Amino acid sequence: MRIVLRANAGKNIMQTASAYNPIRIRNVPQEMAELARERGGMTEADLKAEGFTKDEIAKHAPKAAEMLRAAETARAA
Repeated sequence: MRIVLRANAGKNIMQTASAYNPIRIRNVPQEMAELARERGGMTEADLKAEGFTKDEIAKHAPKAAEMLRAAETARAA
């Protein structure tokens, strides 16, 4: 918890700042890899149906595939 001092008409008022952060950082390649693991593979149309944009697919699909291969290799070993 952090304390924030605010000036209010010449007076300092102490308030506690909330730890809640509404911004969620996504790990898109991890999400794609998990979906592919659950469903046995995903096409671009499948990923779009799951809510991924075309740009996200183009950017993150190679990393997701790499993650899947690494998981398969680790499981086989």
